[in-house]
Amino acid sequence: MLIYLYKKKHFVIMQTKCMKEYVMSYGVWGLIPPLLAIILALLTKQVIIALFLGVYVGSLFLQGGNPILAMIDTISDRIIGNSLADSWNIGVILFCLLIGGLVGIITKIGGTAAVANAVAKKAQHSKATLFWTAILGILMFIDDYANSIIVGTTMRPITDKQRISREKLAYICDSTAAPISSMMPLSTWIAAELIAIAGALAIVGIDANPFVVFFQTIPYRFYSIFALVMVFSVVLLNRDFGPMYHAERRARSTGDVAGVPSDVVSSEDLLKPAEGTRRSVWSMIVPIVVFIIITIAGLFYSGGTSVEAEYQGNLTVVAEYGAESAEGVAAAEDIAFYDSLTTVQRGFLYIGNSDASVVLNWASILAIITAMIFGVTHGVGFTKILESFVEGMKTMLLAVTILALALALKDVISTMGLGEWLGDQAASFLAPSVLPMLVFISALGMAFATGTAWGTNAILMPIVIPVAASIGASSEVTPLLLASIGAVLTGAVFGDHCSPISDTTILSSSGSGCDHVSHVKTQAPYAMTVAAVSLVAFLFAGFGVSPYILIPLGACAILGIVRFVGRNPEEGVQVSN
Repeated sequence: MLIYLYKKKHFVIMQTKCMKEYVMSYGVWGLIPPLLAIILALLTKQVIIALFLGVYVGSLFLQGGNPILAMIDTISDRIIGNSLADSWNIGVILFCLLIGGLVGIITKIGGTAAVANAVAKKAQHSKATLFWTAILGILMFIDDYANSIIVGTTMRPITDKQRISREKLAYICDSTAAPISSMMPLSTWIAAELIAIAGALAIVGIDANPFVVFFQTIPYRFYSIFALVMVFSVVLLNRDFGPMYHAERRARSTGDVAGVPSDVVSSEDLLKPAEGTRRSVWSMIVPIVVFIIITIAGLFYSGGTSVEAEYQGNLTVVAEYGAESAEGVAAAEDIAFYDSLTTVQRGFLYIGNSDASVVLNWASILAIITAMIFGVTHGVGFTKILESFVEGMKTMLLAVTILALALALKDVISTMGLGEWLGDQAASFLAPSVLPMLVFISALGMAFATGTAWGTNAILMPIVIPVAASIGASSEVTPLLLASIGAVLTGAVFGDHCSPISDTTILSSSGSGCDHVSHVKTQAPYAMTVAAVSLVAFLFAGFGVSPYILIPLGACAILGIVRFVGRNPEEGVQVSN
């Protein structure tokens, strides 16, 4: 395929016909590093230490149990250093710092205060504030990273003022990040999902357009759809359950929005602009609009340049070696694939093959320049603007440290072959009518353990599609096949959404100013409820029930759970200052 090699989120996807050309697998032992990190983080609440120990234990396996070599590898350029040297990883880390700096500038020039005041006039209560937070999260569908950071940092001062817990803000950011980005054709997820689908369809000889199959699977993305339903159910019904209920009660009654005394930052401090600044909502709106426009245009340009260059290279190969040669045949297939695409499909292909980490940084820098111009024209000195930029970057240092260690842990997991081993185990218990349900369980388990949705898609898809095709005994795209593909894609989102070592989960908690472990704990009951409803939906889908029947039924089930299990966190609250 023209797009067989694509890299994003520290995971290089190399699809082959059997997916067996991978490093030696350590089998079940590969589960120990991520499980150790997750358990220690939950028990000790020391995320950095837990992640470091997870990396170290993984290195122990790779070094045959030698503790000294394992420590050297962990702190040298072989593991953490190698992870930070990766262009995508360092691009994401730089993006985090730049966004922090952008927020610092927007705050100093009065943009945050102006928007907060404008929203406060319309959002006189917490429900309206949370509703618009969720809407903003959906509108930032272009990329889950941008969603997690921008929505959290933008809405945090406003939710603080409304005494909404940081846990609730982080949950909404996280639940409108990967779930929505993974289903949108105009997002940075599209290429990896198309690669996984197209490569696996080719294995079994199904002649189907991967773009069409992509759209056909959207009704089967039960977890992604129900996650969004859960967000709006919780917000509109104003009811919570589990640890989130207690977090909301704490915030509403005491004003302790963070839950960690040393981390509480008053909204007044966050909203305070430089003295004499002329406040304007455009000081925030224009830089963010610039960010979005440059991101979309940059994705087209970056991906288009890459795809067109490869297309011209294929033409050269055919001319030099001939269409009958081994090289020429492969190049001709790529050319034919590209020529068969419509203009819209090529646009999706460009976006998917772009280097999103570079594009996001382009957009961030131009948004920062725009914010600086607004600051100067609104009476803020350039020196103060630079100081606010640096201070804003400092607020992201803890998140960057956690993210760097999480990326290193994933590199260790990948080297140990955990994903491939889990995929092989999943293939051993897949059965006909319950295939979609079992695929969903396999995908969410793998994604949760590895923290990567993209890797899960790449590993499971070449296993699941052949199994589903053989069960259906058909060379056509059947409902069972679509349900199975959807189960992989949406099951993988569960891990990206909920895993403590997932970069999106980390960015959601850091962007919202929420303790990472608290975010994981409070979000887990909601995510598991959605997963349970999705599990039932996939069970019925395996027996041929239409997704257009299952989606409204599942939505009603979630509404019922929130209504009758959840409680109003504001009921009977005695506000104290």
